[in-house]
Amino acid sequence: MNIKMDTTEVKNQENLSEKPSVETTPSVMKSSSKRILFLGIIIGVLVCSAAFSGAYFFLKAGKKEVEVPPEKLPTPTAMFQVTSVSTLVWLDKPQEISSIMVFKKKTDLPQEATYYLTDEAKFFKVAEFPDGSSLINSYIPVDGPGGGAYLVRFIESKDKKYTCLINYLNEWLRKEVNKILLPGVLLESREIEGLNSPEIIESGNKKFIKMRFLDESFDILKASRKVLDTQFGPIYEDTQKILESEEIYARGLYLKLKDSTLVSYKLKVDFYKDDGVPEIFLNKNPGFKNRTAFTQKLASSCSLEMMDSVPIIRDGSALISSKKEVGKTSSGDPIYQVLEPTSTLVKILYKYYSESRSYEGGPSIETIEQMANDTNHFLWKDPLGDWQIFQNTSYEPLAECGKPIIYLYPTKKTEINVKVGALIRKSEPEYKEEGWNVVAYPDGRLIYKGKQYDSLFWEGLGKGIYPNLKNYGFIVPQKKLASTLGEHLSLLGLNQKESADFLDFWLPKMPKTPYVRLTWFGTKEMDILAPLEVTPEPDTKIRIFLDFEGLEKPILLTPQRLSSVRRVGFTLIEWGGLLTGYFE
Repeated sequence: MNIKMDTTEVKNQENLSEKPSVETTPSVMKSSSKRILFLGIIIGVLVCSAAFSGAYFFLKAGKKEVEVPPEKLPTPTAMFQVTSVSTLVWLDKPQEISSIMVFKKKTDLPQEATYYLTDEAKFFKVAEFPDGSSLINSYIPVDGPGGGAYLVRFIESKDKKYTCLINYLNEWLRKEVNKILLPGVLLESREIEGLNSPEIIESGNKKFIKMRFLDESFDILKASRKVLDTQFGPIYEDTQKILESEEIYARGLYLKLKDSTLVSYKLKVDFYKDDGVPEIFLNKNPGFKNRTAFTQKLASSCSLEMMDSVPIIRDGSALISSKKEVGKTSSGDPIYQVLEPTSTLVKILYKYYSESRSYEGGPSIETIEQMANDTNHFLWKDPLGDWQIFQNTSYEPLAECGKPIIYLYPTKKTEINVKVGALIRKSEPEYKEEGWNVVAYPDGRLIYKGKQYDSLFWEGLGKGIYPNLKNYGFIVPQKKLASTLGEHLSLLGLNQKESADFLDFWLPKMPKTPYVRLTWFGTKEMDILAPLEVTPEPDTKIRIFLDFEGLEKPILLTPQRLSSVRRVGFTLIEWGGLLTGYFE
């Protein structure tokens, strides 16, 4: 800082120092006071400037010596300025290491956080910084049937101090991280080059749109193939067979970050809009833009999204060898349809269309010839060389989240608001835009507009992603189905009344086949599929959901661990299942 002084004043100071004063007059005293005051101001400015500069460089160096217990910290996203680190060395693959002291023991967690199995967390070193510190990925398993784990990233300094990188936590865990971290762990937002994933990645005629971070490593991809290298990392595809076909796949696209974690993307389709009505022109209606909705959610699920993927058929497949051009997209790309009712593709699509409507009192079903004669689907070759399938919503498999029932048990009479992240088709009591506003009692009674209920009921489509857990669960013989369901419900935390309600609704809807697949979703999966917003927030939340399938013979599955948290404080319970078919 430059301090400019008046030279005349300096000369006067020098003269005063050279001439001894025998008598001090009032005028001299006044002049001296001014000089002293002026020097004091200058010294004060210099001291403050030095202190400010020191504090600035101290903070910038990242030396946060005072450790504040996480529960007393402000909202994590507003705590620290984002810094950038690019000079780190990534390991070729994550290296598993022994546990580090960052999480509370499960026995020390508050009740609402016992959902996190912190004692079973695994840790992987993924990179090193020039100062000797390390970047560590940790995976915390969660209780409940869905399994899976949450990803938390830490920086470990040379002296074994730990910083949690909150900007890389998923939205749900960011709200809860203070409940599971030890008090000495710092929270910081820090951008790490190599972990960046932009909203849009463009390469030639390909445009990829980010969908979500996955708390998973690259190893979860079962049939991966690299399709593109980008400045942010390689993009891989992963495929899974769907619709009981060897040649129809659900294709997901994933950006692999430097630490081997994944971000899901989808290929942008310019003519396919959010309203589901593609901008196409059919040859049979020349000059008229299409007004019919089409879907890519071919697999039965109760979500508006199909598991981070789209249905595709590989180029050259016999399934589409007889395809005929039936129109063009708004950008001029040709679109095709398989027209023969005897073709394998049409037979597969007809099977799922008709089976989900074949029940007593259901809607009339067209013949396969009638469906084949309509624009029941169209095919478009995308920039990756695959044929994407778009199905007319009039012929899509009917499925929705069936009768999710919500029970509320506050510790005292409480006014509660409940909002569901779903497109609700049916509800009881009536669901409004603002959600349900009820008065709840500890025994489960709910009062809504003067009328008493024992639960809240909804059916519809979740606004989130439908979990892909069909390789997990249990294969149960038909004769043991009822007893097995009862055992599972008890393990999952439902009481006798809640279990009876579940069985009363779902047992009649179970398949009558020799075997049945039972796959359970837990709170983690349901919070993604159809998140709940509850005010005040429950102390304990148990959400379960059943995806099931009838089978003629057993298949091999990975068993699920069925367990539940203990009910403490204000408790919310919800159960539901995948409802296939058209229901009034």
